[in-house]
Amino acid sequence: MNKKFTLPICSFTLFLILLLFGLPKASVNCQDTSCEEELTQIGAEFGCTYEGQEDGFAHDFAVFPATDDYLVVWNDGNSYPDTLKGRIYDGTTNEPLTPEFQACSSDLYTQKNAAVGIVNETHFIVTFQGKGTTWNLYGQVFQYSGGEVHLIGNEFQINTYTDYSQEAPEMVILSTDYFFVVWQSDNGDGWGYGVSGQLLSIKNINAIGEKIGNETIISTYTRESQLRPSVAKISSGGDKIIVVWESNWQDGSYTGIFGQAFQTLGNYQGVEKVGSEFQINTQATKYQNNPTVSSFSDHKYFVVFWENYEVRNNNYDICGQIYYSETLETIGDEFIINVHTQSDQLYPSTSQLSENSFIVTWSSRYQDGSSYGVYGKVYSLEDQDDSDEKNLRAIDPFQINTHIENNQYYSQVKSFFQNEKKFVVLWQSDQQHTDGMNGIFGQQFEMEEFCDDTDSTKDDDDDESSSITIILSIALPITAIFLILIFYIQKKKMTQRNANKVVGSRFSDDQDGIGNGNNQFDNANTVNHTTFEKNNFNGNENLKDNDIPMKEVNSQMDLDTQNQMGFNNPNQMDFNNQNQMDFYNPNQMDFNNQNQADFNLWN
Repeated sequence: MNKKFTLPICSFTLFLILLLFGLPKASVNCQDTSCEEELTQIGAEFGCTYEGQEDGFAHDFAVFPATDDYLVVWNDGNSYPDTLKGRIYDGTTNEPLTPEFQACSSDLYTQKNAAVGIVNETHFIVTFQGKGTTWNLYGQVFQYSGGEVHLIGNEFQINTYTDYSQEAPEMVILSTDYFFVVWQSDNGDGWGYGVSGQLLSIKNINAIGEKIGNETIISTYTRESQLRPSVAKISSGGDKIIVVWESNWQDGSYTGIFGQAFQTLGNYQGVEKVGSEFQINTQATKYQNNPTVSSFSDHKYFVVFWENYEVRNNNYDICGQIYYSETLETIGDEFIINVHTQSDQLYPSTSQLSENSFIVTWSSRYQDGSSYGVYGKVYSLEDQDDSDEKNLRAIDPFQINTHIENNQYYSQVKSFFQNEKKFVVLWQSDQQHTDGMNGIFGQQFEMEEFCDDTDSTKDDDDDESSSITIILSIALPITAIFLILIFYIQKKKMTQRNANKVVGSRFSDDQDGIGNGNNQFDNANTVNHTTFEKNNFNGNENLKDNDIPMKEVNSQMDLDTQNQMGFNNPNQMDFNNQNQMDFYNPNQMDFNNQNQADFNLWN
């Protein structure tokens, strides 16, 4: 094959090899399925706040494990100063089980940003941000019995550092005696905002809220600001927790998501770091904000979600990453949960459903035809046969709110304990009450097993086979056309070369030329009147002769004692096995098997 075609053919072949066998295999296979029977809406959308009573916003809630009843606490915007209100609801009917109660013992200052936790079937804790001269963090224990809610002990202060504002508390119950609170602390680490934490005890009725150990600075990196922490328990014994937050400029671009694991010391004598601080987001372009974390029901895995600014669309997506709780290693790659990408996706919330499944909710702008609406997605993390890899399956995203006017956002989701298939979502809805006030609304769902259809159960091998089939269907026709084109060009060239005719050529006098411009070939086997004058053939003596006979030896041309005489560029004589004399560029003489002379004219 002509040398000029060797490189493109080899390159094209290498391209096909890389295309077919260079396909990367992910360690987690994420698939969506749209089986309608998997998800059932239970009842109608309901309100947790009522017309003419409160302007509810900024809520948190938690489920009682023994009964699946749930506690809701929210900011009451009708009172001055702002205060916290709460109520307990029936987990089956969504009807209130208690009167509305004030979720703190003091009304001398503004309270907001409540975080709640269930201690046991009758006791719960509310932590919040309260303002006197500056913002500090407080907590209060309550008892629920006989349809009534009662204060237990006194309100207690959580933070030790008080010079600047302490804000946005989040909490996790570790056992019936201990809980852990994290928050953002202005100048607590000496540079902007930092994330702080405190282990507290409710073991002694006479010392509720007692601090265990010192206030802890959570983040190792303390330059710029660390904000919006979230915390979850990641061990069955309650001795290991994970804290995540957003950090400014730490990943080289605006904000990123980072995490740190902790374990309790001895019998809850304090906390210490486990391993190093680690980055959670893979994409580090511009903004990654507002993380939320939840562990699965057996605490073997945990998942983090956050808002991720997508440069291509100029909008935010919701991204997630799953981890092993024991090793803190990732399971698969970072993944995007939303399908709608034409506008911002914000405010993620997540909760476990079982030992291998979880629910995530978020707010999507303009997707339902109004401003923000609330959407959800359920995932299942499943083992692959004979492999350590995982399949991450999901149902299609679904809308949660029924009322779609104005904004529905700031959703929170919690699963039930007695029926793991059920979960409830609460959110803030602007001006949904007929009196124009904002309120807290909710909806329950039940999730069945993932359907067992072919599309939703395929594994990585099926995906790879499908990909290769598609690639082959494109690559093979292209390859065939490419080879046919090469064959056609080669055949056309051979046809021209083998034509039985002689084309006369004139060689002009030149120091680098050959002959005197009057060359005549009288016979196919003899060269007459050929003169080589003052040409330098690789340092040999000048050669001048006439009437050189040409002898055939084994179908080769023999000049003196050599089978071949070759003179390299610019002038060359080449007697090859085909009885050929070939003078290459710029002048060429060619004797081929057809006993022809071919002289091309090069001026």
